[in-house]
Amino acid sequence: MSVLLFDYVAPSPLGSTWGLGGTCVNVGCIPKKLFHLAAQGHYNSKTLEDYGWKMNKQSPDTHDWQTLRNNVQGYIKSINFSYVKKMGESGIDYVNAKAAFSD
Repeated sequence: MSVLLFDYVAPSPLGSTWGLGGTCVNVGCIPKKLFHLAAQGHYNSKTLEDYGWKMNKQSPDTHDWQTLRNNVQGYIKSINFSYVKKMGESGIDYVNAKAAFSD
């Protein structure tokens, strides 16, 4: 049995594209949950630095948006990569293109 998966998302008007995994993984549930965890991270001392928080007893706490953004994007890319890897291991060909049935 052969399997070929077509997956394509047209770029947004601003040119944004995303990887394998659909809306939930790339711009929906997963990023939303990661940003939510970052907001709660202020109260969770074990993960603060991963979410961009810099804690200092002598001055107010600060947050580094770039660290948070880079870590969220890195996590999403790791999910995209794991899908491609698993498809390869399962013998599924992947094409990032639109497809339609003609008959």
